[in-house]
Amino acid sequence: MENRGIQTKQIISIEKGHEYQPKHNDKTGSAEVFFYDVYLQAKYLMEDIVREMDRNALDENSFEREKRTLMARYKERADFYSINNVIAFCADRGNGKTSAMLSFANIFCASDNQLRENPFLSDTECLRDHTYVVLSSIDPTSIEPGGSFLSTIITRMFFYFQQAERNKASSPFYAYSDQEFHSRGKERSELLRQFQKCFSEVETLHKGNRKDDWASDGLERIAELGDSTNLRNSLRDLVEMYLNYIVGPKCYLILSIDDADTNIELGYQLLEDIRKYLIIPRVIILMAANMVQLETVVEQSYLERYKTGLSFSEKGSMITVARCHEAAELYLEKVVPGSRRIYLPSLESAFTSEFNTVTINYDIGLLDGDYQKQLVDLLHRKTGLIFLPANGYVHNFLPTKFRELAHFLSYFGAMPDCENSFFEEDAMNIRGMILDGRKQEAEEKILNWRKRLDKLEHYLIYIWAGGNLRQNARFLFQDLTHQTWNNMNRFLLYNLPRYYYKDCEESRPYTTSDYPYKENFEELCVRKGIDLSKQEGNYSYRKVVSLLDALTVCDGRERQYKLCYAIHLYYSIFVHKLFLDDLENIMNVNTPSISKVSAFLNDIALFQVEGGEETSFGHRTFNEIKFNKEASEIRPFFRQSVIENNVCVRYSVKPRTKDEEDEENEGLKNVTYDPSYLLLNQMDGIAQAADDPFLGKDMNILSLIILLNWDVQKDIRRPLKTSWEIYKSQNCIFALWKCYKDIVYNTCEKIENGILKDAKLSNSLKSTVFKFLEDYKRNFFHCILSRDEKKSIRKDLNEYNRIAALIMQKRISFMTFSEWNASSEKAIVADRNKADKLVEKLNIYPPISSSISPDDLFIAFRKNIINNNNLKSEAVAEMSMKDFAGKIKTGTQKLSEFMGVDPKALL
Repeated sequence: MENRGIQTKQIISIEKGHEYQPKHNDKTGSAEVFFYDVYLQAKYLMEDIVREMDRNALDENSFEREKRTLMARYKERADFYSINNVIAFCADRGNGKTSAMLSFANIFCASDNQLRENPFLSDTECLRDHTYVVLSSIDPTSIEPGGSFLSTIITRMFFYFQQAERNKASSPFYAYSDQEFHSRGKERSELLRQFQKCFSEVETLHKGNRKDDWASDGLERIAELGDSTNLRNSLRDLVEMYLNYIVGPKCYLILSIDDADTNIELGYQLLEDIRKYLIIPRVIILMAANMVQLETVVEQSYLERYKTGLSFSEKGSMITVARCHEAAELYLEKVVPGSRRIYLPSLESAFTSEFNTVTINYDIGLLDGDYQKQLVDLLHRKTGLIFLPANGYVHNFLPTKFRELAHFLSYFGAMPDCENSFFEEDAMNIRGMILDGRKQEAEEKILNWRKRLDKLEHYLIYIWAGGNLRQNARFLFQDLTHQTWNNMNRFLLYNLPRYYYKDCEESRPYTTSDYPYKENFEELCVRKGIDLSKQEGNYSYRKVVSLLDALTVCDGRERQYKLCYAIHLYYSIFVHKLFLDDLENIMNVNTPSISKVSAFLNDIALFQVEGGEETSFGHRTFNEIKFNKEASEIRPFFRQSVIENNVCVRYSVKPRTKDEEDEENEGLKNVTYDPSYLLLNQMDGIAQAADDPFLGKDMNILSLIILLNWDVQKDIRRPLKTSWEIYKSQNCIFALWKCYKDIVYNTCEKIENGILKDAKLSNSLKSTVFKFLEDYKRNFFHCILSRDEKKSIRKDLNEYNRIAALIMQKRISFMTFSEWNASSEKAIVADRNKADKLVEKLNIYPPISSSISPDDLFIAFRKNIINNNNLKSEAVAEMSMKDFAGKIKTGTQKLSEFMGVDPKALL
């Protein structure tokens, strides 16, 4: 093979308007072509065949001398020839084997001069020194009942012969003047007779072997049938006469067979025709086939032939299914040797390769980038939903086969671009139109978005699901799409576990029949916060997501990935539609107290749920919470649980009036806290006909981005899980606050990095949300921290004060901070080690100010011990330890007040 080094870019070209036709790639010699390695391998295999054919071409005189021997007297010319001339392009259906075969064959349709000048053939002089007649591809499925593969080939050859006769001047295969043409009338007549002879023999072989024909035709039919045993020699003579007449002696005939495995009835007969009659000189056969399917066709033929013997297999018959399978393998190896099979690269593997960048060339203005970025950008421009490229694998919704890719591009490429592909921003603009009284304009925009969402939903349910989901999974998914909006969560929580148990029984991913699939799955669900043994009334989105989480990490999970993603994407499409309903409700002056989106979701599962009412991220339920001033101000983080129609529904906590705020002892029962409830409460605000819902437009857009798009939620949850593991290892009681800021930051980063084309919202979003968090942080800590957590804080702050007391000792109080850090005195080192252990908890406590200044002494003290004396402020470095200790005491008092800990309790 040719050494190209590390390949950096490969291009897949699909012609707009001809997506479903096999593509003839005219740039097969370019290293950027996706199948370049395939073409190289095919070129060298073809060179071997041509060179071997040239070397073994029988000289007529040598042949005549051989015939004089007694044994050779009974041999015919073709019997001396046994060079296998088949090159197979192998792949599953839809993976481009037909396009690859036709593109390779197309190389040899060129004239002599073009072949000699083709740089792709520059290292294969043997191929450049010949001319080729390439017949159009033969699809066995197009052969009519009663027809044959051989008769189709002869018909194609005769068609090209007639074409050459009619178009002598323009035919690329015709190399003779009129005078030469007439002088060869005898050759022409002999060629026509040979055509007739071969066609007659083929007809006799395939159609004239019925016993009733023999009775009527007698000896004449037997004589014809006897002549048909020489069909291989007749075809060899026909090919030689045909090529010599049309082009010349240094010419080869190329036959292309497409989808050789798809005609179940004629598949075995096709292989037999190749084996018996077409392994002859000057013929090269290109075949596109799924070899596994082709082997199955051969095996089925054997089973049918030996079905009588198979019926006695239990009584000791030598004919068994296993022997038929082995015979099929050996037979196929004889007709299409393994050394002549070219296996096309997997598109999915190529898309995820770290060495190759695969791009698509398609005339609809695709983004300049790799395959995934191009297609997720296309989806965003056409549908408004946010799809994020996957890492390490191809996004579940994107096609991984050529035929699927062609359909995908044709389907979505035909849709016009969104006027504003940023759905979330456009939705808020529509809301503004409604409030401004421009209802007709708003209605038109809403209708346009509904049409786009319907197109995406149709593709998901009726096209994508058909090719990506197994039958039982597809039935479950389609049943889900027929549920009413208030029954979807209940449907999945009830039916998804039962589907999984049935699938495990049928597929048995583990060999033991008593493997505890059900018990393991139920235990896993409990760890995710779902008890499947109880009929729960809380059918929330959080529980659905947790159930799908369990399904993607359970036994046999590989079979469930696509189904889980289909459900997530369907939910995303559905909540987009629900939000359009919210907008229409505002337009119709029907403003409910809760958004349809938040009512449907009922909860949000950005955080990995790990069992119990109190999750590892602090999603906790209070039996009762007193709504003092601090709690009232952070109400967006609370939802109140109410039982309606035997179902637990969580409503936003309404703002309290001044009189209610004065009633310190009044509280609410069944209140659940979660940092992501801010998003749901924003949705409730958007659903109201108010000019400025709560935190304003930017925060509304952020809420929509997260709530309406599963890809965004999934992308947020992954780093949050990592963050939590870090915070948990540090016993961080402020993980909730830190994680919520991570949500905002990570989402804004995605916007900045171009997931949402031309969207410049990140700075304002950050400033809006971070300001809100800072303004209410004190109230957050006062209200949320438990008594034990406050006790833990007080203990740590006391440790800080003890360190200050050590520093105040006379022997070190006059040292500078840098001198204290650098000292090797044993007692000071011991003190410093004590401080070291404490300040390892740096991430437990947030800084008092959101902007960390190097001159903030309390923060500098904590940071610099960890950073190994890396003092960034000269003023801090040269400060006396006595002054520094005073700052520590002041800092601990401020921090205790800030977090609701009584500073008088400190030492």
